[in-house]
Amino acid sequence: MLTDIGVIKDGQVIKYEEMRNRLREDVLNFGSFFDYGLDEGRVELVLRASGNNQQELKNGIEWMNAALFSPYLDTNNLSRMMDIVDQSLVSLRNRMKGREEDWVRYPANAYRYQTNPLIMSTNCFLTRTHHYQRLKWMLTDPGSKEDQKLISSYLADLKERGKGLDREGLKNLIDNPPEIPSSEKCEKIITQILRALESSLADIPDENLAEDWQYLLRETEVDLMVTPSKTIEDIKSVLATLRKADNTRMYMISNSADRDAMMAMINEFTGQLDSKTKSERIAYADRKRVIEKLNDRVKDVSDPVYVGLINNNTSNGVLVFNARNAGKLDTSDESVLRYLAGNLYGGSGGHGLFMRTWGAGLAYSNGFGAGPLSGTASYYAERCPDIAETMRFVVDVLKNAETDPQLVDYAIAQAFSYSRAPSPYESRGSQMASDLEDGYYPEKVKAYRQKVLQLKENRDLTEELFSRMKDAYGSVLIGYGMPLSESKDGSFFIIGPDAQFQSLEEYIETVESPQTVYKLYPRDFWLTI
Repeated sequence: MLTDIGVIKDGQVIKYEEMRNRLREDVLNFGSFFDYGLDEGRVELVLRASGNNQQELKNGIEWMNAALFSPYLDTNNLSRMMDIVDQSLVSLRNRMKGREEDWVRYPANAYRYQTNPLIMSTNCFLTRTHHYQRLKWMLTDPGSKEDQKLISSYLADLKERGKGLDREGLKNLIDNPPEIPSSEKCEKIITQILRALESSLADIPDENLAEDWQYLLRETEVDLMVTPSKTIEDIKSVLATLRKADNTRMYMISNSADRDAMMAMINEFTGQLDSKTKSERIAYADRKRVIEKLNDRVKDVSDPVYVGLINNNTSNGVLVFNARNAGKLDTSDESVLRYLAGNLYGGSGGHGLFMRTWGAGLAYSNGFGAGPLSGTASYYAERCPDIAETMRFVVDVLKNAETDPQLVDYAIAQAFSYSRAPSPYESRGSQMASDLEDGYYPEKVKAYRQKVLQLKENRDLTEELFSRMKDAYGSVLIGYGMPLSESKDGSFFIIGPDAQFQSLEEYIETVESPQTVYKLYPRDFWLTI
């Protein structure tokens, strides 16, 4: 709604088509997106423009100014706004049909950070789909008072007719609905409602069909009765809460001459931000929102160890496991030694988990990872023919690992393997800016790496690292070290069809104890009224 619907610039309405054409001539790049520091709870709405010269930089700042302070939010522009919503809905609903590596982390992150509805709403396509559907109804003109009465009556009829019906019965009701009122407005809106209901049914398990059918119809009616003009005013109010000076950060990646030439214009732009009113930081209720939805059908589940998203579009499975092995920026000996132990079989070495698992045909992208500064450990594997077999294989590799002094140098090298040097200059700058915002200052990164080198010089690390392998890997691997229920801040998430859930449960029973891998569905990620 900021950058793809047009703007009001210099008092003139510039519709989206004209704006798009002018942007091609005015700037190198222009757009908006969300940026995150998930562990820090950072969620930012980013406006970014780039140019090849000072004139394009000037143009970019002007377009940013217009998009932030005067986007074309008006009832006269409803058709373009609705296009954005409809296109987004199609894209979001097709997301799980794409490559797994492009989408599987989002529902896993939404589950892991489910106490933060802002992360869920901006980062997870399952949550966003429901939001976009609601926004569609809020931007839909419900017609005259008589049309509104007819629509409300029709929805009430659908609620009543849907009571007690199973999935097949609800599908039949959608395909063969009651006679739609002859009003052109009613016919158009009700047809859209029926198609939306059909799409939503695929997101709902059988156990929740009855309540969710009623919920969707009730919510649709509530949202439809919010007029488009009221919705647009609400969007403007949301933007006003964001346009605060204390809520804003900026970075610029340029040469000194361009920076100096642009600073007066930048100061004028940022000077429009509200510096008198403090931003209101929302304290979200500490609720496990996904688990609450799970409890709609499985009672008294408060803190499950293993959960997963049902995906019947494939026979393969995905593992996304995370836990905390150390504190953030922890340079204690124990923390660094545990991190280095995790590097022994990390990375892309031929002996490591990635290449061994890939070579065995048990996963495509996969491997163990440790964040040296964040303190988090992770295990990820996708396109697994059998996720239990993948996990069993990985654990066996580690259990049968021989103490090899040469791998110590490999582990040390892994600590220095990541570099932004080959990356484009612009991406390096934006990543550095995010690091500064999240507290990963250069001196702290330097201190951590110096600690690694200090340990290498002053101690014989072979025995120390190999003796800590279970501590390093065991927090995210089933059957290697402690039970995962004892992992700190653990999130053990799978994606796949029913057969993958059953296979993993059978494996867990053999190495830990009988446990349920709870099944989640897209509707469990909805934030509902």
